[in-house]
Amino acid sequence: MNKRYFSMLLAIVLIVSLFAGCGKEGGGQDTALTKQNKPGEENAAAKESGDEKSGESDAPDYLNPTGYPIAKEKITITAMGLKDPGATEWNDLEIMKKAEEVTNIHFDFQLAEKTTYEEKKNLALASGEYPDVFMRSMTINDEEKYGSQGIFIDLTPLIESYAPNLKKRMEEHPDIKSAITSLNGSIYGLPSYIRTSTQNPWVTFMDTGWMEAVGKTMPKTVDDLYELLVVYKDGDPNGNGDPNDEIPWGGSGLYNLNFICAAFTGLAGGMGFDIQEDGTVVYTPALPVFKEFLKYANKLYAEGLIDPDLFAQSSQQHIAKVKSGIVGIYNISPTNLSPETKTLQDSLEPLTSEFNDKKVAPAYQPVTTGSGVITDKCKYPEAVMRWFDMWYADLDEGEGEAKDLNGVTLFLGWEGKQWEYADDQKQTYKWIEPVKDFQSLREEAKITLNTGLPEYLNFMPYPADFPLMEMKVKAVQTKQEPYMVEKFPSTVRYTSEETERTSLLETDIKNYMEEIVSKFITGEEPIDNFDKYIRTLDEIGLPELLGIKQKAYDRWAEAAK
Repeated sequence: MNKRYFSMLLAIVLIVSLFAGCGKEGGGQDTALTKQNKPGEENAAAKESGDEKSGESDAPDYLNPTGYPIAKEKITITAMGLKDPGATEWNDLEIMKKAEEVTNIHFDFQLAEKTTYEEKKNLALASGEYPDVFMRSMTINDEEKYGSQGIFIDLTPLIESYAPNLKKRMEEHPDIKSAITSLNGSIYGLPSYIRTSTQNPWVTFMDTGWMEAVGKTMPKTVDDLYELLVVYKDGDPNGNGDPNDEIPWGGSGLYNLNFICAAFTGLAGGMGFDIQEDGTVVYTPALPVFKEFLKYANKLYAEGLIDPDLFAQSSQQHIAKVKSGIVGIYNISPTNLSPETKTLQDSLEPLTSEFNDKKVAPAYQPVTTGSGVITDKCKYPEAVMRWFDMWYADLDEGEGEAKDLNGVTLFLGWEGKQWEYADDQKQTYKWIEPVKDFQSLREEAKITLNTGLPEYLNFMPYPADFPLMEMKVKAVQTKQEPYMVEKFPSTVRYTSEETERTSLLETDIKNYMEEIVSKFITGEEPIDNFDKYIRTLDEIGLPELLGIKQKAYDRWAEAAK
């Protein structure tokens, strides 16, 4: 009897154990549900079944994974955003009203201008009372800090499943991927890609009437430039009867000489950190050839060919001199000149020297980071990602009801309503009344906000009936773009330890370089002391800083692959 009882008991124990084991074997129902409920993560059960499809199979019930509206029923997202000074509230903008109508997503915007935004943002994150989304406001350091803490969610799976436009942009522009990839391989912040005709780099311009007056042609080398500047100083190229009021080369600050510096170094980044063709990070003001640039710049300054106020005057003071017609070659956008300026303004091509035969100009760096992040408080991360992805569509790429919601619309408003092409080649555009300019577009018509949201804007037509803009755009296209090369990217990422050291070392090195290099050029410091200057840079910590930047750049380059 005891034996029978024992046998039955043993059988019961075995059965219970078997069921318990089955519950753990495949991760169990709880594991799958947990996975499913984590924002942006794939359905574990679907993945186990071999379903590799993204979007539709894993989409939560509230979401339309494709098409519009994005949300089946109206949902609300809280968002903190950086507003431009005096700008219209975002919910009052026509572009946002249309987006809500099309997507079924309402944003409860908490906006602040720059003077108060940083404090508001930091307080929200420190207190834990932060919104679902942040827009136009995060630094790379913010992404690294709050991403590693789990406050900002990893957007990688969301991009894969719900952001076809952004994926396309990342394939077209590998620098986007490298810019937004965190040190741990995750993506916490979305990019803005903004390239327009009005954001062409400021390059070196001149009034071609001066050159014609002295019978010279465009300089090709630094020797040609020197000869031209001498003629400008000794003659009366502005034709006002005073041969002594001309300033051959104008500017405000040391970095207005970057154009000349590049002719000696063959690097486009100017007086700062840059990348050689083999991927080596260098500090341009510490290169041996930089001494030759200093000798040349010192000669120009000593002979009165450079504005003697170069290191003391503001950009406004420099612009005033250019407008008055006494500056031969200047380093500002010609669009800063008065509308009354009618004479032809042209750009110099990059120069060469006996030390460098390669013409270089700085390439565009259109990518910025931190335009949009999604926090761990967001209940609808999939919907937010789809909403952001609309703005990564190029003209005529949008689908369905969102066909006219894209990066260009976010910038200019709707084609045919606020603006239209002014020529058949679509090189220029003009406003449609009552819109007169960007200010009236945003403040009076209340159509769009300024750039800076997650968006793709690659729109090169320029405003019609703006001769100085046309001069600038065409000059850059013909004289600069053929020679553009990459410089040290502004979107490299540093570890917290690297950030701390970089901040300290870079400030000290930059301050010392600017002080001594300015003295070299003005003659206050003999150029024979160049070796002493290099030793001091090394003592401050330049080799260490170069090592940190090399590691950061290598990570950046690897992320782009």
